[in-house]
Amino acid sequence: MIKKPMIFYDLEEDNVNKTLHFENKVFKNHKLEKELIEKEFNSCMFQHIDFSSFPLENMDMIDCIFEDCDLSGMKLENNTLVRCEFKRCKLVGSFFDNVGENDILYSECNFNYSVFSESTFKNVCFTSTNMIDSRLYLITHKGLEFTDCNLSNMEVMETKLKEVDLSSCNISNISVTPKDIEGAIIDYSQLLDVVSLLGVKIK
Repeated sequence: MIKKPMIFYDLEEDNVNKTLHFENKVFKNHKLEKELIEKEFNSCMFQHIDFSSFPLENMDMIDCIFEDCDLSGMKLENNTLVRCEFKRCKLVGSFFDNVGENDILYSECNFNYSVFSESTFKNVCFTSTNMIDSRLYLITHKGLEFTDCNLSNMEVMETKLKEVDLSSCNISNISVTPKDIEGAIIDYSQLLDVVSLLGVKIK
């Protein structure tokens, strides 16, 4: 079970472009003006923030909530995310490289054309989220969940899907080796999608 962020709701409003460490703050309706590198956010809420202009590198985000934020094209590198929620966020073309994620919920987000590379997931859930033409590369995970997601044209490389439940998702034209999809949980209606991965033709 994913642990929810431990956050207070009487937060003090602040500007994300200021100092290095933020705790118990809420950020609303503004655009990032400079790179966020080696900053720490603890028990913070982000609402309608545009992060799309700059990378997020070497950051710690603990007990944070992101609502209706734009992280499109964002590069997150060497970051740690713990007990965070992303709700209705736009992450089109984002790139997650060497990111450690523990107890993370992505709900109603758009990850189309995004890449997750050489990252570690523990109790990470994607729900009602679009991940069309996205990529999972060298992901190690425990407790990875997809619920009602569009995974069509997703490319999965060196990422084991054993015991991952894909039964409620659209997996049409997914690209994954038989070795990586072995042990995944699917629905009867998805059998044709999986059989095609094995190079088998049905007459």
